[in-house]
Amino acid sequence: MNIHFQTIGLKAEPKIMDVISGKLERLNRMYQRMQEVKVILKEEKSDTKRNKTLEIRVKVPEKELFVMQQDTSFENAADGAVNALKQQISRLKGKLQDH
Repeated sequence: MNIHFQTIGLKAEPKIMDVISGKLERLNRMYQRMQEVKVILKEEKSDTKRNKTLEIRVKVPEKELFVMQQDTSFENAADGAVNALKQQISRLKGKLQDH
């Protein structure tokens, strides 16, 4: 699994990239067919505290999974995004087992 990071409007710390990579590696153990992952970190200029946006695109055979999460920190956004991806992967695995 290849993980690519892109940042928009900020200079991301290596620590946050390591945290996100670790969460995605654990997710890869759940579903080993993840081929490529693209992570986009954005910090938007807004009056709200929930200005950190995390987008994750996961390429799996014949499909692409996508999740976008906004929160007060990238760590919180990563938790929510990974949970959403777990649900998508569970549905995908269920569909594959039905066929």
